[in-house]
Amino acid sequence: MSHKYEVFLLLVLSIVPVVALACGGDGGDGSTREGEPQVVEAKKGDLSITVWASGNLRFGETATFTFGSSGRVEELNVSVGDSVDKGQVLARLDLSALEASVTQAAANLKNAEDALQNALDPYSEGDIAKIRAAVASAEASLGSAQKALEEALHPNSEGDIAKARAAVASAEVSVSDAEQALEDARNPSSKEALREIENARALVRNARVAADNAQRDLSLAEADWSDALKDVTGKRDDARDEYEGVLQRYLGLKLTEAQLSMEPAALLAELGIDLASIFDPMSVVSFEDDPSTPWSEPIVFAWKRLSPSSPPSPDKIMDQVDAAWESLVLAREKLGSIETQAAKAISNSENSLAKAQEALAQAEDDLADLLDGPDTDTVKARESQLAGAQASLLKAREDLEGVLDGPDETEVLQKQSQVESAQASLDSAREKLERATIVAPFDGIVGAVNVEEGQEVGASAQALTVVNPATIEMQALVDEIDIAQVQVGQAALITLDALLALSLRGEVASISPVARVQQGVVSYDLTISVDPRFSRGLKEGMTALADIQVLQKQGVLLVPVRALKRQEKQLYVDVVVDGKTEARNVTTGSSDGRFVEIVEGLNEGDQVLVEAASSSSGTQPIFQGQFPIGERLPGGGMFRGR
Repeated sequence: MSHKYEVFLLLVLSIVPVVALACGGDGGDGSTREGEPQVVEAKKGDLSITVWASGNLRFGETATFTFGSSGRVEELNVSVGDSVDKGQVLARLDLSALEASVTQAAANLKNAEDALQNALDPYSEGDIAKIRAAVASAEASLGSAQKALEEALHPNSEGDIAKARAAVASAEVSVSDAEQALEDARNPSSKEALREIENARALVRNARVAADNAQRDLSLAEADWSDALKDVTGKRDDARDEYEGVLQRYLGLKLTEAQLSMEPAALLAELGIDLASIFDPMSVVSFEDDPSTPWSEPIVFAWKRLSPSSPPSPDKIMDQVDAAWESLVLAREKLGSIETQAAKAISNSENSLAKAQEALAQAEDDLADLLDGPDTDTVKARESQLAGAQASLLKAREDLEGVLDGPDETEVLQKQSQVESAQASLDSAREKLERATIVAPFDGIVGAVNVEEGQEVGASAQALTVVNPATIEMQALVDEIDIAQVQVGQAALITLDALLALSLRGEVASISPVARVQQGVVSYDLTISVDPRFSRGLKEGMTALADIQVLQKQGVLLVPVRALKRQEKQLYVDVVVDGKTEARNVTTGSSDGRFVEIVEGLNEGDQVLVEAASSSSGTQPIFQGQFPIGERLPGGGMFRGR
């Protein structure tokens, strides 16, 4: 597979070499000497990035048929190249044997179902009469006959009988408990009821003590944390006053609440304050205040006037500002920590108080219920429980009788298995009968015919292939370097080795998440659907190349990537203005590795200084290794260093 990036600049980027400012001339012949910077004009143009993928065409719908069972081909209705309609019968085996198999399988299923029914209900009235007669006769027989009769009367295991008897015993206990509960509900003055009342009173006393303790703990917690918050808040306010005072003392700044939350370096940068420039002994400062500047010129004038030979050092001022800022940050963090701890402690105390009060209210309600005497609802509930227990006892006894007299479970399971097996055989026979007739699943063309009428074929032999040439797609491979940029829905332009004059339009339909590794090369499968208007005359397997458009931007401001430089984390370019060079911070967008989009920082027509490839200046352009290959430029866009 091949891939490449292309940039289509519909507006020509004029790159005009001019005299490098650092050299002061062009050597006298109008040409730029090798290794010298160049000046280019920032202009708007169109940026387009594509990825190439290679592969082959294939039909979108293909169906290959087998008959599913062996037999003789009785009917063949198509030839290679014939057009077929969905639902059309294409070929058929001799169905006589298959139809007989279905009939036999249905009969076997009916027999199995009858046998299962007999196992579930083994005895008719006549059978029962004969069994009773046999039992009466067996009672007069010797020990062997008595043992055989016992086994016939009790065919279930001892374990089943023991479980049923245990269920009866459990139901009897439940009835006894329900009767006792009903008696207690009707006669609450019994010793048990008196014990419950005394226990309820003890619970009320304990709950009241717990509620009082929780209330006291809440009051103490609120008082303690209130004092702690007051102390830490005062320290925070002192630190803020000190920080603001340093900036007021040297620059006369009055900060807003938002500015008080900014770090000193960021604050000074936002306000456009350069301490080195302001307190430069050689700079001239007016005594009158300039409304366009955030600092106070009179204060700066006073400092420089008091010590004209050695005004305050910018580093010393910044050290004082940083120290005050650090104290303010620590004070804020301490206040936040105390506030969090206080809120958590008070919340825990409030929750404890609420739970204690809830427990007290519940205990008081329970005691009141006990002192009120028999409750009509409780008596009705106990009577209902008794009735339920009696019904459960009756049901348990009936279940015991059912266990002693029920059908043979082993035989039932065996018959059920036979029914399931017969049903599976019938389903298989019907499937084979259905598959013995090949029907077109969609409109299309017969691509292959591998059988003849009268021929004996095997179950897995491929008989016919039907394709739909109206739907064409390209199966392609994309290199791992490019796959991250390819997305479903992106437009593609496809060319064919066999039809060089033809260009097909399509779009990416699917991308495989699984990599394909061949000889250390990692690539990914993707499918490109072809516009059906271009599908006529195409053949499956044709070699194809696809140009996938992954990015398209029009009318964007562009400069060469070689113009970018970086200082720490900030990208900038050198701009020539009135014969002088000035650095301008820029925000970049997309890039193809040669040109980069400038989102912010430059205007169309600006003259930008571009470092030569062999430059050995102290500040290196961004393309010479300071930016890793494939790293995202600030503001968006991706370029690769190749």
